[in-house]
Amino acid sequence: MAARCLGTVTFTCFLIICLELLVILFMWSPPAAWLLVPNQQESSATSTLKTTLEGDNQTFPTVKDMLEHLHDSPLMVTCVNYGFVELLYNLLFSIQRLKIQPNILVICEDKMSFIELSKGRQNLNLEFKIALTFLEESTTKSTRYTSDSYIQLVQKRVYYIELLLRHNIDVLYIDSDIVLLEDPFKFMNGKEDLFIQSETPRKSVVCTGFFYIKANNRTCRLISAWRRALPRDKRGNQRVFNEVLNRFKRQIKVNILPTDRFFSGKIFAASNEPWSKRSPKPVEIHANFMTGSVKKTQTMKNLGLWFIPPSNNSNIL
Repeated sequence: MAARCLGTVTFTCFLIICLELLVILFMWSPPAAWLLVPNQQESSATSTLKTTLEGDNQTFPTVKDMLEHLHDSPLMVTCVNYGFVELLYNLLFSIQRLKIQPNILVICEDKMSFIELSKGRQNLNLEFKIALTFLEESTTKSTRYTSDSYIQLVQKRVYYIELLLRHNIDVLYIDSDIVLLEDPFKFMNGKEDLFIQSETPRKSVVCTGFFYIKANNRTCRLISAWRRALPRDKRGNQRVFNEVLNRFKRQIKVNILPTDRFFSGKIFAASNEPWSKRSPKPVEIHANFMTGSVKKTQTMKNLGLWFIPPSNNSNIL
């Protein structure tokens, strides 16, 4: 009798322990920032992440949800949070004035920017797709490029780019604080794997704010190595990319774009000559080397690079 009671107690304890383990496993979930889709080995972990977020009577499709609608390649990709939405509108208006219609995907890092762009797109005669990040949402503010929140924001682009490359989509990644003055794709018809902007005339440092990368095994390995290096390095994504690219220099064919056509803010601001009078004509101008959306916006306006029509200012933001 005592042995039977002891067996019953032991079995009951075993059931309780199993139930507790099941509860722990059910409640545990890894941080969203690590639920990425960089390769097949990691895809099982990411399959548990919900790809559609619902808010106030609105559904927010994520980048993953958009994949089935992104068959056309190349794809122009830009990322934005609410603090940089006005600069993004300026980029989109600069594309519209060129009378071209590239395939464009805007990845919103917060729901506020998604909602704003969903409403504001009616003011543009330009088609573009909008998706919400499938990672955790970022700050809605325009932050300093040295801040932790900004570093987190810009590092996320690496995951989006790798996801698209692995789906055989060529990507032109373009920061939201850029304007286009000519069709950039005309300058990217070579056999190289990567076409990228330089920060300096000597072309010694490349800029991760503007580059065109073709989808192949070599570039997937490059971007994967960049992604893996980021969590271990606090120096910023661009410096890490330059170091990783140097390691891949025998595998990746690189075309560093001419600095008299593709301008960093530092190079462009070194001359007071208006962009419309420069020869050769600028293709792209990047308002980097300055902090915050307010300063970037004012600089763009001072240089005649503000393309949001006055009639649209009241309808935007």
